[in-house]
Amino acid sequence: MTSAVMAMPTNPLNANSASIKNTDAPIETFNAIGNDSLKPERSVEWETGFDSRLFGNRIQFDVTYYSKITHDALIGAVIAPSLGSGATSQRANLGSVKNAGVELTLGGQLFESRNFEMDFHVTSSLNANKVVSLGTTPPQIGVSNWTVAGYPIGGIWAKAITGYSDKNGDGILTVDEVTIVTDTLFDEAIDPLTTQAFSRKPEEREAKEIAASRAAVVDELAYFTKAMRGDFLAGPLSAADFTFYPYISYLPRCELKLPDLDADGMLTPELRAWKSRVERLPFFDKTIPPHWKS
Repeated sequence: MTSAVMAMPTNPLNANSASIKNTDAPIETFNAIGNDSLKPERSVEWETGFDSRLFGNRIQFDVTYYSKITHDALIGAVIAPSLGSGATSQRANLGSVKNAGVELTLGGQLFESRNFEMDFHVTSSLNANKVVSLGTTPPQIGVSNWTVAGYPIGGIWAKAITGYSDKNGDGILTVDEVTIVTDTLFDEAIDPLTTQAFSRKPEEREAKEIAASRAAVVDELAYFTKAMRGDFLAGPLSAADFTFYPYISYLPRCELKLPDLDADGMLTPELRAWKSRVERLPFFDKTIPPHWKS
């Protein structure tokens, strides 16, 4: 069984104006971005169960179990803001999604006479949704809703609580009394490393903190690699590449102060290739700060 429906927006462009050199000029931005790589959804489903009639057909009890696998399921994939589009998502295909569940029906005849009859029916159902595979689509990481393999589509994710302390002893925890895991942003991983390299004298540097920060940066770089959508971070060249490159270039500068850092070894092969592509851009030599050139 196959299915594929994609409604086109009534107006894919948004007309507006912007100030260019102190002069208002008309502009257009995309409300939606197409995807010429879309494929139709393909679904396989099976069901099993039983229907029962008891006590002279006065009681009805039905059970149905179903399992459905949808390949190339259509979702609204998150678009990086750095692409500069007015759209926040783009239709894309997932690897496969599973829906499975149970439907229960209980009914019966409570009373019957020549002029009056009373029946009842109760229906209940349970459904479990899980992303089996993302295919070539990267994990969809939103503020609180994520689409990640092994979990439901659009699952709600919250930051983990790592500790709490009722400072005023009133029995009520407020925001400032709870410690949560912060966002795993790259700058939070690299900050301790740059502090050790540039803000500490050699005799003040702590090997354990350097090693921990290096490991955290390596983990973040692996995440960036997994989220890459092509030759550049978001697929085509975008502001994301120009924002991220200075962080990557900062690692060799840290290595000048921390000779055992092995900055190049921290990069994945994909990021080394990406870095090389950025450095081959025609305007690279004219824009990079002279003191950053090796």
